[in-house]
Amino acid sequence: MGRDGVPSYGLWRAASALRPDDHDPRHILALFAEQAAAQRALSVPMPTDPRARAVAMECLRRIGEPGGAQDPETDGTQDAEIHRAFRDETGMTLGRWRYAARMRIARDLLTGGAQPSAVARRIGYAHLPTFSAAFSRFHGLSPREYQEREAAGGR
Repeated sequence: MGRDGVPSYGLWRAASALRPDDHDPRHILALFAEQAAAQRALSVPMPTDPRARAVAMECLRRIGEPGGAQDPETDGTQDAEIHRAFRDETGMTLGRWRYAARMRIARDLLTGGAQPSAVARRIGYAHLPTFSAAFSRFHGLSPREYQEREAAGGR
């Protein structure tokens, strides 16, 4: 039992040796990733076209992965339709939408107290100065200035 009265991972694992035949921890992780992507979707306008929405969700799922900022692989014949749906339904190109999603997620993480370097890594930037420049262009304040303003009551 952990200090807070919750069974520790080791005890839980030992106590749960019985698993369904189709038990797959990767499926559980995929569900968490899907839930995180759905939460992130609240930060940006989402397209309603099913194919464009699938691309948007994939972008949100992969936002912090190396290469996650790139366009997901799509069937070449659908590319133009997907890009058109993004433009028509969100008012942004796919690239601009992806950038807006990253910057709005960064804003939410910074508001929650995360350090700028951790936020940069979380949304797929390898270098803090690159992230800071992108954040400043989008929000008009550096990540540090944004956090200071939020801490002062959002003035």
